[in-house]
Amino acid sequence: MVLYYSLFLFFFFLSFFDIEKVKTEVKTTVYYFGVCLLILLSGFRWKTGTDWGLYYYYFTMYDRFGEFNNGQFEILYATYTYLIKSFTDSYSVFLMISATIIIGIKAIMIKKLEPFFMVSLFAYYSLFIGDLFAVRQSLAISISLFSFYYIIKQKKLFFLISVIVATLVHNSAVVLFLAYPLFYVKINNKTTVVIIVLSLFLGVSGVMNLLLSKFQFLIEGFGGADSERIAGKLDAYTTEVSASKIDSNVAFLISALRRIIILPIILYFRKDVQSAVYDGYINLFTFSNVIFFTLSQVSIVFVRFTSYFTVIEILIIAMVLRIQKDKRKQFLLFVFFAIYMGFRIFVSLNTYLDLYDPYYWIFDKYIPRIPY
Repeated sequence: MVLYYSLFLFFFFLSFFDIEKVKTEVKTTVYYFGVCLLILLSGFRWKTGTDWGLYYYYFTMYDRFGEFNNGQFEILYATYTYLIKSFTDSYSVFLMISATIIIGIKAIMIKKLEPFFMVSLFAYYSLFIGDLFAVRQSLAISISLFSFYYIIKQKKLFFLISVIVATLVHNSAVVLFLAYPLFYVKINNKTTVVIIVLSLFLGVSGVMNLLLSKFQFLIEGFGGADSERIAGKLDAYTTEVSASKIDSNVAFLISALRRIIILPIILYFRKDVQSAVYDGYINLFTFSNVIFFTLSQVSIVFVRFTSYFTVIEILIIAMVLRIQKDKRKQFLLFVFFAIYMGFRIFVSLNTYLDLYDPYYWIFDKYIPRIPY
């Protein structure tokens, strides 16, 4: 765990390059140094991270495109894996290429979207563990950053293309199709709070479980192969169990509390920011919370939909800090967000502690971990 918390402190101190208004040229150099460090750690890992066995055997066992495109993963991810396998059998090369693309895209797009990019890098490491243990959804999330950029630029065609591409990498990205219209909806703070409270009530009351079971029964009643396939998918989604070491009820409580803590602060600073982009970010962040509160108790699968909007949370934190004119207020807010992000990474690491700690890489001679 020393490595992960050392990186946390490293990116924490780099954030002061934004707070102290260091020259952009200097910040950019240090920023990409930090990015390269994450890429190397992600690319050189071995038997470290979730779903190691699944992706390792998928890459190493197949050679022909037809074998990769067997329905196990989405077609674009299958194609991506096949293309790399066509010129190398090394899984480490695959990991390094993937790390470069996944972390590189996020780094470039975050810098493009937010001038406080050193704070954003700190938040990125804290909320995503810097994609040190990237999987295919990590790639889809990176691609989704293009969709947020095109929402802001109001380029609908490019937005649609980016969402389609992300969905062909991981089908959970389909949730992003709602992002464009939601971004421009006018919702005040009071309405936002009411929506969150109602979604929390729906989630804990068990109403959503009942509605989904009724819907599944209705689908099964139609008969036919398509109906059976859809019903089967619903059954799989609602019965999938997380391999997390944290009890599901405890995990829900922790995630719910941190969302409830951060939301009032985000809403409070709306009046100071006074930005249509910030308002749009709040809408998407609210939508993410609605998904979590209403559906996370139904199945852990639905929590994956919220991952795409974690990037929005990063941008919100950076924007709130950036607009502060009072240095003392800015510093206190930064400390608060740092504590919040420290809590986030602590929970994330302990969720799969046996798969993350210790960190093994290809230079270790003895790796006792048996991944799952």
